[in-house]
Amino acid sequence: MRDKKKLENWATLDSRTVLSAQPYLDVRIERVALPDGRVVDDFYQVDVPDFVVIFAEAEDGRVLVIRQYKHGAKQVSLTFPGGDLNEAEAPLEAARRELKEETGHAARSWLSLGNYAVNGNQGCGWAHYFIAKDCHKVCEPESGDLEEMEIIALGGDEIFAAAKDGEFKLLPQMALFSLVTHPELLAVIAVEVG
Repeated sequence: MRDKKKLENWATLDSRTVLSAQPYLDVRIERVALPDGRVVDDFYQVDVPDFVVIFAEAEDGRVLVIRQYKHGAKQVSLTFPGGDLNEAEAPLEAARRELKEETGHAARSWLSLGNYAVNGNQGCGWAHYFIAKDCHKVCEPESGDLEEMEIIALGGDEIFAAAKDGEFKLLPQMALFSLVTHPELLAVIAVEVG
């Protein structure tokens, strides 16, 4: 392994909220001190809820995806099941809840693929990625979302074709797809959690 230069964290000297639209987002201005002594008076941060995204494999090997309009992207997109964590909710608990609410399925086993900051500078929450294996129908979906949804089960060739054709419009979705479709990476990051 290569030698790594020792880098230090920045210190937050002050933080003030300039916009609060709870439970959706807060915008804050932080005053931060850099390791070399410089001070930045206006480093903006965006606080949004952390969220889960689930690669849900059905018992027959197909992958459950949702086709829906996403207003942030201003278009219809394929998505994997997922959503925001509720306050004090553990990521795996949220993943189980979201899978059931959005697809009506439960999984027999779960793998965590880690959690990742959405934006390296402004924050914007953390994405928690999971693989749900042996998903089986337990109830009708009750997502409560504003959007109309179509639940689709795609085989291996179909999901690759959908990605190639640009049907996944959201970065968190493509990030999960990329993690899951690289076995050498999956082998070192996946942790059985349930």
